[in-house]
Amino acid sequence: MSKIPLEDVVEMVMQLSVEERLQLFDRMVKLSESQEQPRISHPYDEPSSKVNAQTAISNYEINRNEGTFLVSYSRNAVSILLDKRYIFQVFFHPENLRESRLQLRRRNLPSPSDEMKTETRTELLRFGIDVSEEQNLIDHYQLNAPGPDGYSIGEVDVEAYRISKEISAILPDMTWFLCSATMDVATLAIQDLFAEIMSGCPDLGDDEKAKYAIRTKAGDIEKLFHPFLKRMKTYVGITQGGARERKAPFVWDVEKAWGFYTAVQFMPRIGDKPLWEYARERLRDHDYDLATISWLKSCKAFLDVPDDLLTEAANIWRRYDKNWDSLPAKYSPQAFTFRHACHQLRYPEYAYNTLRAKFYQGREKSRGRKK
Repeated sequence: MSKIPLEDVVEMVMQLSVEERLQLFDRMVKLSESQEQPRISHPYDEPSSKVNAQTAISNYEINRNEGTFLVSYSRNAVSILLDKRYIFQVFFHPENLRESRLQLRRRNLPSPSDEMKTETRTELLRFGIDVSEEQNLIDHYQLNAPGPDGYSIGEVDVEAYRISKEISAILPDMTWFLCSATMDVATLAIQDLFAEIMSGCPDLGDDEKAKYAIRTKAGDIEKLFHPFLKRMKTYVGITQGGARERKAPFVWDVEKAWGFYTAVQFMPRIGDKPLWEYARERLRDHDYDLATISWLKSCKAFLDVPDDLLTEAANIWRRYDKNWDSLPAKYSPQAFTFRHACHQLRYPEYAYNTLRAKFYQGREKSRGRKK
């Protein structure tokens, strides 16, 4: 059977009555529904009748006119199900994002001179690291070498790491919005197409013609974005009056402040130095190099420090080394101590001033307990 041109189909449809057009439209909908697709495999589990067989996956449900949708997600993928069938999937590869940004950064860095290579090799040998391959030596040098904008690969990696974590956090909401908005836009398009077909029918009365003459407006499209924008503003912490502290399930109280103060006070000391003061002196004495960072990470006192925290501190302190008095308080050794304590307690990280206020609140609570 030869394919009929669309223009001929439209011309035939225009000759149908109102009742015949409604029957045709209903037949088209039922035809698409009859072509039911089997359940496709989920990226996390083996094909089965059970959803969420893996404990690493989280779920939440959203109700729409079509039914109850299940948003199933992990740190790097989101699937949306309707009636236990996967209808939408999005994947995110955080490691690829970080590696691509670092590779692009490396390409823009000049190759180190022989003198710089020698200095790098000598510095690594002081810490018992023997780099025999040329490329590994260049990689060690480039990790701390500042780029044209003054930032090193280590600093860029810290930024990429934090961006990846933020993307993973908002990926479920972003995916649901994309799925929901796509369905809504497609529905509006179908409604306009149906109205276009029906409005040309000569059997319609004036009232019915006026009803079918209504088309989707720009405001109808914009309304689809409002719930998502409101949710994203809450996530980022933006209100009508400007930026605010991000809303989160975690809520500070006196007991949490006391626990935070205690964690800071019980932080290990090396010699007579608080942990992060010692780290700063050690890094400064060795030009904030990669070998010293690696050595500090291997120390027992730093074993519970997040991988990127020491690297971030070294990169920032190196930039302020010759003008230490201008270092912002949010980058001080005490600030990194506060962030370290948050990690130990599984508290979310807050601004330095907030953590400082909670530290003193916890101290007052501690003094009250001693009385």
